[in-house]
Amino acid sequence: MCQKRALVEVLLYLSLTLDALSVAFQDRTPSGEMTEQMITVATIMAACLILLLVYFVWLAAQRRKNWPRWALAAALVLSAISLLQSSPRTASSSTARSRPCPAR
Repeated sequence: MCQKRALVEVLLYLSLTLDALSVAFQDRTPSGEMTEQMITVATIMAACLILLLVYFVWLAAQRRKNWPRWALAAALVLSAISLLQSSPRTASSSTARSRPCPAR
């Protein structure tokens, strides 16, 4: 059982490392919609959130606390909902709705 816990902990840390890399390499070019100050604040907030999630993983894995597990599960559910809402619809589903009904 300890090996499974260690594997889950390592996978969670790897996931957070990928999140940190995606924040590090995202486009930070100021535009009309995003000023340089807004980009800086968004980057710092993302870094703080990643550090908070690392702390939650540590609490759940090493200190065996239950509430960080629930917080991590809630973060997973919220990120899945966000992904589902932002994902583009497939071409087949959008073209199926735009076709007129056949005449009988």
